[in-house]
Parts: sequence; C-alpha cells; structure tokens
Amino acid sequence: MDASGAFVRGSAGTTSSRSALGNYTVETDGDVSECAAIGTRGSVDTDVPFNPATVEVDRGPTSDAVSFQVREMLFFGGDFTDQAFHAAIVC
Repeated sequence: MDASGAFVRGSAGTTSSRSALGNYTVETDGDVSECAAIGTRGSVDTDVPFNPATVEVDRGPTSDAVSFQVREMLFFGGDFTDQAFHAAIVC
C-alpha cells in the first residue's frame, strides 16, 4: 500500500484504504479471520524509506479484512504516520 492507502500490487480480489492518519484496512474476497497477517514498512518504488516506523497488525472490522497501523518509532514520538508498507495475509 502506498501512504494514501492505495493498493499498488497484490492478489486479485484485494483492496485497501486509509481510514485515518496511519490507519489502513486491507480487504479480501474471503474469510481471513483465522489467517496470519504480516506488515512491514516498505516502499512502492525504488526509493528507500527515510522515516523509521513500525507496522502493527490487528483484526479487521469484518472477517474478510485486516487492520494495519503505521507509527513513528517511539524515539520520534510514536505518533501515527502515513507511510507506505507491505502486507501479507497467509492462510
């Protein structure tokens, strides 16, 4: 996902969106409530990400979604931030 929440590349039937600063939802076309989800800070092109951040994974609002929160490192305040990240859902 890019910083705006736009889905850049991935599996068909998957969409993404940003609901608030640093808060994203990835929706699929199937139940992922029992699946593992991974989120890592990343880039959608060849640029190297500059601002360090963490990606936290949580249950989504529905059984076919996963929520991700991107935050600055605690040293820099730990606030939500809009940054690109990579997400994987493994069932």
